[in-house]
Amino acid sequence: MIPVSLIKLSAIVLAAGKGSRFGAVKQLAMVEGITLLNKIVFQYQLSDVNSLCVVIGAHHDEIKSSLNKDVNTIYCEHWQMGMSESIKAGVAAVSEDNSHILIGLADQINIKAKHLNHLIRLANAHPDKIVATRYKSTLGAPAIFPRSYVTQLEKLSGDKGARSILHKYTNDLIIWDCEDLSVDIDYQQDLVDWQNIL
Repeated sequence: MIPVSLIKLSAIVLAAGKGSRFGAVKQLAMVEGITLLNKIVFQYQLSDVNSLCVVIGAHHDEIKSSLNKDVNTIYCEHWQMGMSESIKAGVAAVSEDNSHILIGLADQINIKAKHLNHLIRLANAHPDKIVATRYKSTLGAPAIFPRSYVTQLEKLSGDKGARSILHKYTNDLIIWDCEDLSVDIDYQQDLVDWQNIL
């Protein structure tokens, strides 16, 4: 067991997708005066993660230039092959002295530092377990993986992300139900609908 005092966590925000359904560069969509990606990255920066990197791919030059200079970015060369490639690129960039890896999405518009910190507290309490979020009866991100799962993350393929690992290791899983995080932005109408309910 990893002692709680030694847990060190790096967060990976997956922002490499083309966002074809959105019809524009989704990461650069304006939300409350800033880009969607900057809105989300800011919440990660406010949280208790020890380090953060943003995985970019499609439109990488535009997206990188839109981020603050202090945001570490990783270019996923094979982003067209699906989310798994972004995860692998992010995992490869995480320093070996990190005991845990948090994987998050760039379009979970409701994400707040408090959500991330709750997951981190659960990981501190259960350092050998995967901690995942559940919404609409679906397991997903943000999710925290102990370093012992790096090999499994490196073997992922396709566009399903790490969900296959969550379903494979149910006995090693801590689940947090949070319907706030069920909202993601796939279409421009999703963003309009979200703004209308504010």
